[in-house]
Amino acid sequence: MTFVPLLLRWKYIIVAPIALIYLFNLFTLENLLSQQQQNLDNIIRANKRGEGKLLMPFKKGDWVAYHYQTRNAHLLAQVVGVAHDKNAITLKYLKSHVVEETVDYRPGLLQNHNEALLARTGTFANCTRNVENNAIIFGEINGRSATVSCRTIRFAAQASSFVGKSGSIIVGVLSTSDNFSWRNAIRATWAANSTVFFVIAGSWNDIKEEYHEYKDIIWIDMQESFRLITYKTSMFFQVVNMMASELNLTYSHVLKTDDDSYVALGRLEQLVKREDPKHLDYWGHAWSQYVKPKRDPEDRYYESLDQYPEPYYPPYVTGSAILLSRKTVECVTKTMQEARFLDMEDVFVAIVAARCGYVPTHSNFVRVYRDSMHANRWTTEHNTQEVTMKNTIVQHHILSPGDMIAHHKSVKADKFQFDAIL
Repeated sequence: MTFVPLLLRWKYIIVAPIALIYLFNLFTLENLLSQQQQNLDNIIRANKRGEGKLLMPFKKGDWVAYHYQTRNAHLLAQVVGVAHDKNAITLKYLKSHVVEETVDYRPGLLQNHNEALLARTGTFANCTRNVENNAIIFGEINGRSATVSCRTIRFAAQASSFVGKSGSIIVGVLSTSDNFSWRNAIRATWAANSTVFFVIAGSWNDIKEEYHEYKDIIWIDMQESFRLITYKTSMFFQVVNMMASELNLTYSHVLKTDDDSYVALGRLEQLVKREDPKHLDYWGHAWSQYVKPKRDPEDRYYESLDQYPEPYYPPYVTGSAILLSRKTVECVTKTMQEARFLDMEDVFVAIVAARCGYVPTHSNFVRVYRDSMHANRWTTEHNTQEVTMKNTIVQHHILSPGDMIAHHKSVKADKFQFDAIL
């Protein structure tokens, strides 16, 4: 019986010091964290009284992700002013109802754009498996190839079609083999006498006659699918870059658009001549915030966690009109070779552009919608939408080939002012 109390005493002798050490460490940690927060608060208060300086890791010209609390969103903004004496930083938003705002700097409120991309988006995720087509799937010709997201893709394009046409902008229009009437409407209107190509996938037999007759088609040797249009857009950039290198082309920009868009190319050419070149490296109608992927399988733009596990997309230009400078094209055609595939083509372009250090420039000259956001070629709202190109360079959601022609007529009638909107 004497052993039981003895064992209990030894238990307390061993456990008690361990418990005291744990409580001491916990108390010390809490005091340390409390002291760090108090020191930070003291610095901020002293800074506001003009007694100290809070070092801010940002300078004028930096791009940052700002947590806009009233909208619960992370918005892309550029630092246009830093006032160390007032602990304030002035931000100019890429696109927002608040164009410019001065805010008190707080650690955690702002993140460097590159750090934000690394932390919250899939910008620097790479593809992991090389995929190569060992034979032409749909075609009967010996196509050339380029690589997108570890996948080797063959294409056919007539080199002679890139030479001798006017304009410094090469345009790629995503289309499908059955949209011949839409292509003809574009050929007869805004694409006349310009370097415009239609990018089409699917069966070679469905397109070969038109390919040889019009010589303005870039054929992509793969299945035609909404979920694969990233490959079509990327291959357009690859083909232009390849042809420019081989043929010594002197172009300045490329524009990717769709066959239900009207493009006032003359206005775009004027913009390129007038605008600061750095604003046109990656230009269009931009989403300024870090948009969350759609996780509902029923959504048209659904993105699975397997394909894109990150919680946010980087800020991007919508696919209705993506303008890239030549130097941007030369860079993204390299970065897209190893970038992880994403079936959101406009987000994918943002990802490969961000790898090159380019931030989107927003422009209201690109109109993504009509009067009704739901009006498009598949709706019955054709007779209710205004036809106007006033202060517009690109109008998306053209409703029919006839609507394309109507917009072409309106270009001459409707005024356009470069300083009206940016």
